[in-house]
Amino acid sequence: MRLLPAALALALLLSNSVPGGGLSLESLLTNMKCKCIKSTAQIINLGLILAIDVTPPGIHCRRKEIV
Repeated sequence: MRLLPAALALALLLSNSVPGGGLSLESLLTNMKCKCIKSTAQIINLGLILAIDVTPPGIHCRRKEIV
């Protein structure tokens, strides 16, 4: 009988920590605004690019951002 309360408590903790199990990942964002200051269509030298970060549209920004 002591196993049941422990199993329920463990299930409750795991259900809150799994993405999509209660909170959306977007609600965990702390910076709730667009990262891009402006958009451009200019050619960028590939040697200057170290990393590419693609952020889909969501509650933080209505546009798809590629930084």
